[in-house]
Amino acid sequence: MQPTIALALLLACPLAAQADHFTTSPEDYDFLEGNSHHSDLLGTEPRLRYQQIDSTNTRALLLTNRIAFRRDGYALADTEYGARTIELELTLSESDLGSISTNFATNLTTNSTRVVPRMQVQFDDWTLPQGIAAKESNVIFFGTAWGYRGKLQTGNDLLWEVKVWSNDRAGDDYPFDFEYITRNGSFGYAIPIHGARRPIGTGCTTLAGTFHLSASVIHDGTRISTSAVVFGAPPGAPVGVMIDDRDHGLVLPSLCGTLHVLNGVVISFGPTSGTGFATSATIAVLAEPSMVGQRLVYQAFSPDPAQPKSQLALSRGFEVEVPAPPSRPALGRVWAYDPSATTATVGPLPGGIIMLTNHL
Repeated sequence: MQPTIALALLLACPLAAQADHFTTSPEDYDFLEGNSHHSDLLGTEPRLRYQQIDSTNTRALLLTNRIAFRRDGYALADTEYGARTIELELTLSESDLGSISTNFATNLTTNSTRVVPRMQVQFDDWTLPQGIAAKESNVIFFGTAWGYRGKLQTGNDLLWEVKVWSNDRAGDDYPFDFEYITRNGSFGYAIPIHGARRPIGTGCTTLAGTFHLSASVIHDGTRISTSAVVFGAPPGAPVGVMIDDRDHGLVLPSLCGTLHVLNGVVISFGPTSGTGFATSATIAVLAEPSMVGQRLVYQAFSPDPAQPKSQLALSRGFEVEVPAPPSRPALGRVWAYDPSATTATVGPLPGGIIMLTNHL
């Protein structure tokens, strides 16, 4: 195994259920949690004009008649995240991320439609966690349907704009799922590419449930980075995650689960929470072309007195492929704290909220 390959990638992105009639902006986040969260702007500010431009949507969005958002998967329960009523207006447009401007009108290049007139919209109670890559909520129906033939056909990027006039929970945080994007030259942004992933087998049963592990490998064009998350691990225990270059699939009578890894790089973290949850630090190395396409197998292990033979609990295995580097710009955003503003006072900045849109 080449250890430097294992010193790769950003934050863990487990799977969850997503309705198939919605797609995400940025594209391909249907079952993928964003690597960050956004809790103190949209949903929190009493007055706002916010534009986000996405250069990843290659698919056509024909007859789009609603959008939605989702709660950040890692935000803990908090009464500050309660339901709220926001007076807003929503516009969709085609744009050009490469020419993003602080002049709001300049970003609305073509096919601009105010799909939701100024009105009060009820936003859901997000007090409690809703899972990783949560199901869509806060669905906003359009007064006017909108169509976009996708970047491959038009050469244009997708823009959505929200103007906020009032918020009855102004000042209280509200945790949207969010993807942080690494800046890459002028104002092109390289969206980090997540490697293909699959779980292997089933983990041991602990006092917190079934011992699960998820891991991610991300290529941002410069670095390859990795991290892992465990849940259902022994409560209050330290955790180690070993990264190997293949699945050994070794069954030993003394172990409560299959041994998928035998040697390699070890990431240590914990202790786990009372529910057996913990996340590792991120480890990163400079990317090399030879790393692309290699498969890494992860498995977590933790001391567990409840295991009668070995006193050791094993997670399921998890395989991730090192992805190719990104090749296209992704997300940018600008905003001002006034819905009537013509010029942004913040931005352009990289990254963006995970938005979901249906198409018929």
